[in-house]
Amino acid sequence: MKRSNKGAAISAALISLGLAFAGITAAPAHAASEIEFQAKKLNADQLLKKQQQAISFILKNYKALPKDKRGKSAPFLKALSATAKNIKAVTAAAQAKDNKKFAAILPELAASVAQVNATFKLSGIKDHKVALGVKTLDKVWSEYLKRVKGGKAANSQEIATKNGRRINDMKRRLDTMAANKAITKNQKRELDQLRRQLDKASDANKRGNQQWYAVMLLADFDGYYAGYYYWYSAYDQNDSAFYRDSWEYFSTTSSYFYSETSSYYESYSWESYELSVETSESYDFEYTSEEYQSFESEYESTEETLETSVEEEYSATEEDQSIEQAEDYDSNETVDDAADNPDPEADAASDMQDEQADAADDNSYLDDSTDAQDMTTDDPSDDQSADSPDASDDASATADDDGQNDSVADDASDDASMDNDSSADESSADDSASDDSSADDSAADDSAADDSAADDSAADDSSGDE
Repeated sequence: MKRSNKGAAISAALISLGLAFAGITAAPAHAASEIEFQAKKLNADQLLKKQQQAISFILKNYKALPKDKRGKSAPFLKALSATAKNIKAVTAAAQAKDNKKFAAILPELAASVAQVNATFKLSGIKDHKVALGVKTLDKVWSEYLKRVKGGKAANSQEIATKNGRRINDMKRRLDTMAANKAITKNQKRELDQLRRQLDKASDANKRGNQQWYAVMLLADFDGYYAGYYYWYSAYDQNDSAFYRDSWEYFSTTSSYFYSETSSYYESYSWESYELSVETSESYDFEYTSEEYQSFESEYESTEETLETSVEEEYSATEEDQSIEQAEDYDSNETVDDAADNPDPEADAASDMQDEQADAADDNSYLDDSTDAQDMTTDDPSDDQSADSPDASDDASATADDDGQNDSVADDASDDASMDNDSSADESSADDSASDDSSADDSAADDSAADDSAADDSAADDSSGDE
């Protein structure tokens, strides 16, 4: 199944911004007290607009970068384009109060936000403003996810059984990939992160009030897999077959999960969607009130053409054709739905007989969830086989992973702000960014599926380890 048939892809995930943004030294040269991060009441539709603004903010600052500072960013631009398209589709479904369409597109948006997180980290871009945009996108997506919680399906045990079989089959496929003797240390780490994401989805699948969220966790998996695959296809084609060989399998299996999302939104309350709820911050990109008003006016004048603008920027890259060919790759593999095949191991693990009642308004699992933003990786271009003498570094990195690491956007933001004070200009922030090797070291300790698209991971988390 070609990726284009699903809508452009793949924790989401929670990244904690908090008041810490006010202290980032690469921020504009204002006194910290001028930066307004006051609480603000926002409804779900306004949170969607904030996500679209984040894409506009990212694109504006990306285009301002010199070409030699843009890194390996073609897959990142593709992910931004997919996210802009999916936000537009979610907005339309919500305005029409079309429960079925709304449920169908939500996991697509989750997947594309996770893909933004993955490809941003892989791009190697070290710019504070671009990182801030990625961080804000993921954070607002996570806030939005709390407003659009699905309900418990009437046939929750049947769904648990079907999804349990699919998840178990996906784990077996990852095991097959891991057995590849040519696997590199980064690919091994990526598979470990993806496997943890499946573990989290499996746990959520056994709770009736969290089954909708299991699909979002699987969408994070989908987005990260796509991000890895596109990056290798664009910049490391010798190793791209590692992900290409299972591309159609995972793409098709994801579509089986997505096709049943409507079960959780049959009775969704649109009154709750329109309810304004106080947020911890205003998500205004470190702007003062006056600066944000100017940015918002600029955004509104270009809102209708934003999706096209991002797509044009992506199409102008030298790697877009390689990525599109990878997306359209057809292995001719017949991918049957694993839900139709009895699996005693999976069925036993998905038994909801001992499920304990969960409070209907309990959001705690969303505060300790996926991930996508925490699913990081080193730059694969400097990688080597996991069986090489230095491969032991990977084992120690995995063993040290406690799922409490900073987000993808945090890595670049910290790099860009290091050794700068509030009066430093943007070029100074770029020059002071730590080198690739230090970014790789920090990524080695990142955990995607233990933080979460949730923080445990979209994002481990999620719209940025993972």
